[in-house]
Amino acid sequence: MKRINLIALALAACTTITAQQPDKNTVAAMIAKGEVIEIPANSDQAYVIGRLPARSVIYLQYVGGRWKSWGKIATGNPDDPKAERGQYVRLAIAEVQRSGGQSVLAVVPPNTKTEPFFHVINRDVEKVVLRINADGKVLQTNPGSVKYRIYVQTPSSPPPVVSPITPTQSPVPPGASLAVRLAAAAETRYNRSLTEASRQYLADLDAALQAVMRAGNLYDANAIRDAIREIKEGKPVSSPLMNALAKTAKSRYEHAATSAVQQYVRDLDAAQKAAMEAKNLDEANAISTKRKELEQLKH
Repeated sequence: MKRINLIALALAACTTITAQQPDKNTVAAMIAKGEVIEIPANSDQAYVIGRLPARSVIYLQYVGGRWKSWGKIATGNPDDPKAERGQYVRLAIAEVQRSGGQSVLAVVPPNTKTEPFFHVINRDVEKVVLRINADGKVLQTNPGSVKYRIYVQTPSSPPPVVSPITPTQSPVPPGASLAVRLAAAAETRYNRSLTEASRQYLADLDAALQAVMRAGNLYDANAIRDAIREIKEGKPVSSPLMNALAKTAKSRYEHAATSAVQQYVRDLDAAQKAAMEAKNLDEANAISTKRKELEQLKH
């Protein structure tokens, strides 16, 4: 225990932290959770991600569109390795400095449509933006826009004290059949999965809230605060989440919730099979009814 504490203190003292590089399967899984955004060529802050802590990972995949950092006709494909003037049609991940200037953190390479790109943030960055890679040029007259799928993964935050869902153990009467026991276990597993997904959602939204507060963005801060309140009250989120981190948090939760439903359905299939093998039609029908309700949630 003492050794672990010393290592933690040493890491905290570092200004630059090297995060673990995601493998190919992780990259594919993360980008699948992402959302498609449009990035115009005529702005040096075309898409604002916001503040990112060290160990955050930005995943990007080209979807479509054309742009250029010169001329009047958008013909440049940032994902084409043979694009005219190469680097000057690529997508850049940039840091906006306090002085208003920018420095490029990474230039997104071509071929991300088939091999998604990721960039690890190795230090705290106050404001991260996406734009066309055209340093020192006037961007206002640049033509076109491109679309990328983006997912921003931030380090896990401690879960909030209040949780909207309390995991429950489904009661099983003494001497219950195998089908009933399997169905009860399926429900318990589902409740636990939703509980964990909700806790993570709140933790991610809390991190997004802290980021927009530091950036002085009152509109996004109010929207995220309202979303947190609604989740804690067990209500659907009605507040529009425009911040990139908040959108990613919502996407992550929805993916987890959908996965939980899919697993619940698979578990109920096993319970229904057990009921049919035991020739218990009442139990089989009850499980089938629950399964149909869950199928509606998947769409």
